[in-house]
Amino acid sequence: MEREPTAESAPDIQADPETEPRVTGRGCGEALTWPIGAAFLSVLVLTFGAGVWWMSQSAAKQSQDAALDRAESMADQLSVTAEPLLAAGELSAVRRLLSETALQNDLDVCQLTLSDGRALVDADQAKPQMTVIPASWPSAAVAEPQSRVVAGRAFVTRPVPVPGRGDAELQIEMALPVGTATLGPALPGAGVIGAIGLIGMLLVYRKLRSRLGVLTMIRGALRDAEAGADLDGLRLNPKWSHEAAGWNRILDHQAARTREAIDEQIDSIGQRVGSGGALEAGCDGLGQGLAVFDALGHMAYANGAACAAMGWDRDEAIGAPLTNIAIEEDIQEAVSRAFTGHGPARATIERERKAGETTNVLRHTVRPIGTGETAGALLLIEDITQQRVAEASRHDFVAQATHELRTPLTNIRMYLETAQEDGADDMAVMSECLNVIGRESQRLERLVGEMLSVSEIEAGAIALKRDDIRLDALFKQLEADFAAQAEEQKIDLTFDLPPKLPVVQGDRDKFAVVLQNLLGNAVKYSPDGGEVRVHVEAASGELRIEVSDTGIGISEEDQKRVFEKFTRANDPRIGDITGSGLGLALAREIVRLHGGDLTVESELNQGSTFRVVLPIQGEGA
Repeated sequence: MEREPTAESAPDIQADPETEPRVTGRGCGEALTWPIGAAFLSVLVLTFGAGVWWMSQSAAKQSQDAALDRAESMADQLSVTAEPLLAAGELSAVRRLLSETALQNDLDVCQLTLSDGRALVDADQAKPQMTVIPASWPSAAVAEPQSRVVAGRAFVTRPVPVPGRGDAELQIEMALPVGTATLGPALPGAGVIGAIGLIGMLLVYRKLRSRLGVLTMIRGALRDAEAGADLDGLRLNPKWSHEAAGWNRILDHQAARTREAIDEQIDSIGQRVGSGGALEAGCDGLGQGLAVFDALGHMAYANGAACAAMGWDRDEAIGAPLTNIAIEEDIQEAVSRAFTGHGPARATIERERKAGETTNVLRHTVRPIGTGETAGALLLIEDITQQRVAEASRHDFVAQATHELRTPLTNIRMYLETAQEDGADDMAVMSECLNVIGRESQRLERLVGEMLSVSEIEAGAIALKRDDIRLDALFKQLEADFAAQAEEQKIDLTFDLPPKLPVVQGDRDKFAVVLQNLLGNAVKYSPDGGEVRVHVEAASGELRIEVSDTGIGISEEDQKRVFEKFTRANDPRIGDITGSGLGLALAREIVRLHGGDLTVESELNQGSTFRVVLPIQGEGA
């Protein structure tokens, strides 16, 4: 059936097509489309430029207002927090508060000044400021809170009255961002500009519509094709023009290709039915679960991993409706939305599922697939149990490491303040403070060193500085380092060494870390009055070092993971004993880098024995 021209769209054809010169489709198309393209481009450029200008202006203004509000809120909070600290004379706490706030919020100036203009506390440690808060200072009239913006910078001041001392002023200065705010306020204006541009393009199109001729009919045919019209209903009268005849030939070619594609699909489906196929075998080999639902909500496919994770019987599940499949209600709703299009089609849901005595965490990801009659939903199932365990271990490590770092830092700060206040008059106090600061600094350095060493090992960047390790000197140093702690806990610390110790090739500092960790753990986890014994022997080209204790011991379950990073035993008796969970993991890696190994033998409540076996002339692993 051929399409007849309407009064609006019919081309004005007076001459006989057989006597008129042939017009190619390319020449006609260029003559008709270039004015439309030029007009569209002009309107588009103008609309886009106006929209960008509008949105950038609105965004810049909103961004600066938001930044100024944030600076004012920050100043209000700092003034309230600093007032009681200044009243209590905690100048170091105020300095730390201002420094942390300036660093976290990228402030250029964050300082407290007295009413006479002197700087009391400044976040910039390089600037001159007071080390001790005065008992009092001249008071002045309390200034009102001020906020102003000059040349893209925010200046905020807040009064800070200090009871019993005087008045201070908090000053904050920061650079304002440029054009980083949300474009929400600019959208109405951009919409109006876009609507004006669209109206202009429609007016231009109507002016040029009369020139489109047969191309207008082809446009209408394309619309009918998109709406699902049959190809025969899209044909044009070939007598109208050469373009109409060319359009009909395109339709004939498309119809022929469609028939060929259908025949190929029928042949392909016939070959795959009942034969499994490489695609199905590949999906069954995936570690992630995969299930496909058709447009009617029935399960069309499920691979082996999905059936194992969800406890499905594949023969019963495939072909069954969604409501009859053993799956949580919220996941059923997400799958239903995916193939029906009602509500959000994409969803990610995590659920715990028990498998025997263990509990696994499964992540269910739902995605829509296909359109129309071929629409459906895809359900991906991933086991993220180990990922959750790793995240929990990492969080525990961060909490423990924070505590471990805070303790020596707190001691250093306290003894430093004691030395500053009382050390000048009492040299004994000064000496004690310096000794404590030295020990805590070494403890802090050792903890940070362990963290850095673990990071180097994980990155594969750790390197050994090989040289002769004189074991006799090393063990003497260890005995001196732990003698005081063992005596304080009344622990019998014994070093059972042969008359002559061999010289081992390796990194002395890193090997010393191994022995310090083993000996430190033995002393730390042994009760008062216990025994710690270090036994060394060299035989058959191997050096054996055993560190034994009569401490609380390690359960058989904890022995399997005692050398894992960020891991500590589950014994409640060690809850109050500090530890990062890195020492044994680091020790084993260092021993293995030297070509040896570190093992443990332990019995709960009877003690533990850690054994280092190292080749005397061995190469690093």
